Amino acid sequence: MRPKRNNRSDDKNTGNRKRDKKADMSQKRAYVPAKTRPEKPQKPRVPVRFALAGTKIVIEIEGFNQPRLLSELGKNNVKIGRVTKISPKTMRIIIEEKYSANCFAICRRMCYNYTEVERFGAKYAFAAALKRVGFAVAAILIAAAGVTFSGRLNAIEVTGTDEARRAAIAAYLADGGVKRWCKTSSLNADSVRDLVLGVDGVAECSVELRGTSLIVTVRDKDVPTASPDGKKSIESGYDAIVTRVVALGGTAKVKPGDTVKKGQTLIEGALYRTDGELLRETDAVGTVYGRVTETRKFTVTETRVKVARTGKKLRSTELGFFGLRWRGKIPAGTYEVTETHSLLCGFIAVRSRLYEETTVETVSSDADELIRECEDSALAGYFGSGEITVKTHVVALGGGAYEITVYTENERIIS
Repeated sequence: MRPKRNNRSDDKNTGNRKRDKKADMSQKRAYVPAKTRPEKPQKPRVPVRFALAGTKIVIEIEGFNQPRLLSELGKNNVKIGRVTKISPKTMRIIIEEKYSANCFAICRRMCYNYTEVERFGAKYAFAAALKRVGFAVAAILIAAAGVTFSGRLNAIEVTGTDEARRAAIAAYLADGGVKRWCKTSSLNADSVRDLVLGVDGVAECSVELRGTSLIVTVRDKDVPTASPDGKKSIESGYDAIVTRVVALGGTAKVKPGDTVKKGQTLIEGALYRTDGELLRETDAVGTVYGRVTETRKFTVTETRVKVARTGKKLRSTELGFFGLRWRGKIPAGTYEVTETHSLLCGFIAVRSRLYEETTVETVSSDADELIRECEDSALAGYFGSGEITVKTHVVALGGGAYEITVYTENERIIS
């Protein structure tokens, strides 16, 4: 006889197996949230009516069960303007300043951490407006000063002469309308130069307008040279051949045609009788002219490395304002730089640079071209008056190399 089947027990076991299977499937399908970057807390938005009611405080509160805290604040008549959720345990609320003491007491009693983030309202807005008004007034004043002093002459600088003549030139320019704070647009370099040349004792003059500054460089006329203090004679500053002697004080010790050495006495600070007896000592005053010969030697080759411009240019501007600087772009590569300085509105320093790209190339020159280049180099920056005599002596060293000697001769003051 077959044993009787216990259907209830089998059904129960079957149900247990089904539940275990569902549990396994639920465990396999469990969702694991991905790690996400915490969002940046946003500043809570405040209703307009609430913001205009008075001073407000933004409070950041940290702790769990935040609805419980909000409910407690409401029971104690703490009016909340807005609540912003920042994280699961952090929120920000906005309340009026008069409720702050009660709010802080409730947070402490319920063990919530709180931080006052900021205060805002009518008085804070008014203070900020005052700060902006001050900034606006300062900006207006600076702009007004810029408009007033822009295009006005800020300084007149006279160089190349003594203090007395500088003062005389400044007074002469002022009489001619060239003075501080005059309009730079009304200035003409040739007219200013003519005014300066009208001053007694000025031989040459150059005028340059740099921004709002007028630079006047003068050279005095050749005046008789007086001996320095403690010396009773005038000496030669060059090896030369004397051409003219103008002795206004003392006794001339040389005459035209004499050859003198550097340091030789030209005018002695003494007066003599016709018999040669010393009459008395005096100051040596006068001017002596002579022909001076200078020698310069150059060693050059027919094949040389020369730096040439490619034609590519770039302009960069640098601004300076009360110790602050804004630098322009500096190009990469090899460039020749030309720099100019000026003032904008009288107080903003402007430095402008012109970059001209250069390249290195090999060039070949014949002997005549090399001689001309050496002569130009010898005469570069030459200072003197009258005709200049140039003589050249060339020695071939071999291998395309030359030794070129350039002799220059002219008349100048040698005393």
